[in-house]
Amino acid sequence: MVNCDRHWKGRLRHRNRHVMIVLGIIALAQPAAGIADSDELSGTELKKLQDKRAKTKTERHQQRLAELSRRYEIDVTLELVEKDDNGWYPQLRMHYYLTLGREFLTNRDTKRAKAQLEAGENSVCQPDFNKGQLLPAVLLLENLQLLQFLTPDVQLRGSDEKMVEFKALAVVHRHVIKNYLNVSILEKHTPIA
Repeated sequence: MVNCDRHWKGRLRHRNRHVMIVLGIIALAQPAAGIADSDELSGTELKKLQDKRAKTKTERHQQRLAELSRRYEIDVTLELVEKDDNGWYPQLRMHYYLTLGREFLTNRDTKRAKAQLEAGENSVCQPDFNKGQLLPAVLLLENLQLLQFLTPDVQLRGSDEKMVEFKALAVVHRHVIKNYLNVSILEKHTPIA
């Protein structure tokens, strides 16, 4: 009798855990769906909503939709909301300035620096200033010759000559990479089997 109770309690615990996981997935998907299905706002409506302190759930969804629409300049879909939630925008921005938008990068960083100076009344917070500048990170990626790996439909293995050279270069410059890209590179080089 005791074994039977333990068996059923274990099954109920497992089922409850499964139900909680499913409910968690549904809860995570609902805000993204709510954002993608929200009504679009005009520029003035968005400004009013951004200035408003207490917002309803619908207003938060509308604001996020408007901000995503302006950021990406395409129709906002559920997939776009999820990808933005997963941090795709900084990656896309870096890719753009590393490739197609390279000629606009200096102008972008200059405008950002001027805006920070104006906001700070001719003084800036050094960490905030450095974090806002993309040119050093782009120059670092160019010097690491990362562009050679951004070829569509080309797959590389860790044992390929280009990859081995890239890994060695990354290990040598690991401190600079950490400072500018916030990516840690282990000094220990593990052989590839």
